[in-house]
Amino acid sequence: MRRSKITISLLLFSLSLNFTAITYAIYRGINRGDFGRYYKEGYFLTNVSTFHLLMISFLCLYIYSLRRKYFKTHDIKNKGNPIIWLILFLGFFFLGLDEQFMIHEHIDIFIHNLMESIFNYQGNTITQRLDDIIVLSYCILGIFIISKYQEEIILFKKAKPYVLLAFILTLAMISIDIATSQNDLFSIIFPKEKIQYMIKLFGVIEDSIKLFALTFFSASIGKCISITNKQKVSQSQYL
Repeated sequence: MRRSKITISLLLFSLSLNFTAITYAIYRGINRGDFGRYYKEGYFLTNVSTFHLLMISFLCLYIYSLRRKYFKTHDIKNKGNPIIWLILFLGFFFLGLDEQFMIHEHIDIFIHNLMESIFNYQGNTITQRLDDIIVLSYCILGIFIISKYQEEIILFKKAKPYVLLAFILTLAMISIDIATSQNDLFSIIFPKEKIQYMIKLFGVIEDSIKLFALTFFSASIGKCISITNKQKVSQSQYL
């Protein structure tokens, strides 16, 4: 797979940012007596994730503008459907807001408070994972939307390896999040005195995986920009 300059630039930039942020977070946490301290919501790693999501969203908007221009000025059989890039822009922008302001966590709290006030129901180990299920639904919705616009996505098939890696890491992150949100699963595997430590450890692993999933999403968008630019160049040669 030949890598474009913009793909490599985004990949290296994101990797450098993530490695620096993760190293600093763990180092500073250890110095404060808690290696997972800065992996909690609201600390600077949240800002790193938010930055990635917003960067990806605006790069999607940039691709949409390029594709719209290409769509209008070239008469070819398979033009694709650039609206998917606008949808992806809105989707990643929302995820950035969700990451920063904990929207899905607040939805979880609201639903639980509603169930408790109306039905006097405290919930169980499944409903206590509602916020994780919401995140999983985001991922499933993203896959569904991409599958609905194959006429456009097929034009960017060279970005597929990056997208697949990103989704694999995302699903791994969600799986760990579901497992660590309650004690029940870890109580089966680990001794009682080790449960909280292992939950914290896997929480650090989960958030680190999230950052690297965003790295590969960033690289995939970089590859898509490169492909779009090459399409413009190749078509202009025949005009």
